[in-house]
Amino acid sequence: MATLRAYKCQDCGLTATVSGGEDALFSGPTNTFYCKSCETLQDIVLPLVRPSLDAPIENNCSSCNSTHLVEWSSLKPCPRCNGSLALDPTDNFVIDAD
Repeated sequence: MATLRAYKCQDCGLTATVSGGEDALFSGPTNTFYCKSCETLQDIVLPLVRPSLDAPIENNCSSCNSTHLVEWSSLKPCPRCNGSLALDPTDNFVIDAD
């Protein structure tokens, strides 16, 4: 079960409701990515099988289909401006997804 939380950057205003890193759904493992093309944060389901352990994981943005994705976790700064991306203090809503 994944837990989604609202994040907001205090510097550039980037917002997203995401897991904030590695998580899992019934459909498989997920991770949070930042799309450099459309500047969105999103959770993407990762493939369960890869040709080898060191094979790169190739994913596409669910918004614009770009492959310019960067892994992001809530322990890292804002991927857009390097500012402070943290839990949104005005949104206490937490979503448990499966």
